[in-house]
Amino acid sequence: MAEKNEKIIYDGQNRCRRCNRPLSDPDDLYGWRCAQIVGLNNYQRIASNLDEAVLDGYNRYVLSYLNSNALNKSKGISNTDIDRFGVGSKVHTALVVLREAYDMFPEYEHAIAEVENEILWIGNEWGSENIEEKINDLLSFLDESNSLFKGKLNITNVSLSTVEQVLAVAYPKQAAYFNEARIMADMNTWMLYNQKGDGDDEANAFKHIYWSAYATNKVGEKYTKLFTFAYEFGWHKENENDLEALKMDLHNNQRGRVIGKKYSIFKLKKAVLDDIASGNTAVIRNGKSVLNTSKR
Repeated sequence: MAEKNEKIIYDGQNRCRRCNRPLSDPDDLYGWRCAQIVGLNNYQRIASNLDEAVLDGYNRYVLSYLNSNALNKSKGISNTDIDRFGVGSKVHTALVVLREAYDMFPEYEHAIAEVENEILWIGNEWGSENIEEKINDLLSFLDESNSLFKGKLNITNVSLSTVEQVLAVAYPKQAAYFNEARIMADMNTWMLYNQKGDGDDEANAFKHIYWSAYATNKVGEKYTKLFTFAYEFGWHKENENDLEALKMDLHNNQRGRVIGKKYSIFKLKKAVLDDIASGNTAVIRNGKSVLNTSKR
């Protein structure tokens, strides 16, 4: 079983292995609610107090659970965890989408798990009905905030995946800045390339890098990473499950986070263009995501 040094540590905080919520006790593996479901909290302490016959049965139960349930990251959160939010609810839909993303992109299971744990925590914290109401208010606010840009420079109405919608309930300020970053990326892409940047070329690379750089400058790397993961995996069906396009976007999003930490808002455009000129960004060539080493 896991030792203390194998626990998930997030920004120095010991967190529940099931839902990723912070734990006050540094020796716990799970919060009390998750511990009731999983039955594994403080395994070492429990196991040390069991006689040999009972311990053997307990270990069989633990191994069976680990091999078949929520802690198996390749399968994501269990069906029981998903269904308790109510079929058709925003939280349920978001978790189903992420479960499908696990199947489509198993090499990115850890990135998907970061978003999945947040969605589960939000569902537990707010409840499905309250989340539905908050999402409706949030979408109205974001759409209204975009009204100045509608019809200009091809800026369109806000469109968030269900995964992004649920995430925005917990982090409305960060969601607003992320939306602002999207608008600025769209505007700058259109002005530089005279197109939306929805393809798999340099214009799309610029848009993703600038978007992530701007967001990182505004809300920091942690939230930008979380929201970009939610964006990429939340729209995986609309992206036709294109693994190469996903690789391209994730790479360019990461380049944006690097740039956003180093430069001010006013220097981002030049920094992104310099990064592209240096061949650090990804595009699709011959159906494969590759570094764009061609000169501008």
